[in-house]
Amino acid sequence: MNKRTPVVVFIFVVASAVSVHASGNVKAQTGLISGIIIPLYTYPTSPTWNTIINAKIAHPHVPIIAIVNPSSGPGSAQDINFVYGINKLRAYGIIVIGYVPTGYASRSVTSTENLIYKWRLWYSNVNGILFDEMSNVKGYENYYRTLSSYARALGFTYTVGNPGTDVPSTYVGTVNTILFYERQGLPSLGYLDGWHSYYSRNNWGVTSYADPTLNPSWIISAKNYVGYIYITNDILPNPYDSLPSYFSTLISYLD
Repeated sequence: MNKRTPVVVFIFVVASAVSVHASGNVKAQTGLISGIIIPLYTYPTSPTWNTIINAKIAHPHVPIIAIVNPSSGPGSAQDINFVYGINKLRAYGIIVIGYVPTGYASRSVTSTENLIYKWRLWYSNVNGILFDEMSNVKGYENYYRTLSSYARALGFTYTVGNPGTDVPSTYVGTVNTILFYERQGLPSLGYLDGWHSYYSRNNWGVTSYADPTLNPSWIISAKNYVGYIYITNDILPNPYDSLPSYFSTLISYLD
């Protein structure tokens, strides 16, 4: 998710257990609410931001986390439209976190911490940090653990890592949530129900693009294994510059 665009917004819905509805439909049988990760590469004045807010209003039990990215990170100066936009999202109960690239651990800890600090300096209304380009190689766990600790010391409460692929189990706990799948098409349920299932599903998120339609049965099953799901029909080279046409339906299946 390291393409340069004016804005990055990811949306996450925090997973939690809920009571089974009396309707007896398939959705209710799982009794689970799952999250949604939305890389939303639009500027705060875009109507897509209001679409997210409307989704939150329609599904208040689905916590949403939006990851914003002025310019491959916090940018070179504060953008007042982001300040206003972030405040508006938060006013409706949406958690907002800021984008930080890590170059698969090639960026120094000091320079990465500087980006985190700029988020706090210019956008104090942000709740947490996304570490994009997360490494999945053993030996870099402490790199991300150090960055997460620094972010929390500044008052950020939530950290997410995006390797976009599987990671060694030693990475669990370096951040709050790991996005361990990001590619075209849905991951198999077998992939989701691997060693990852020994850990809370809130540790895991998946992102899938170029899906022309939703697969409700897959979503319902996947909710048992991962806490955060994002699916879009947008395509490369930038599948995150719009919301999917079936966005509201996707949210409803996560509720």
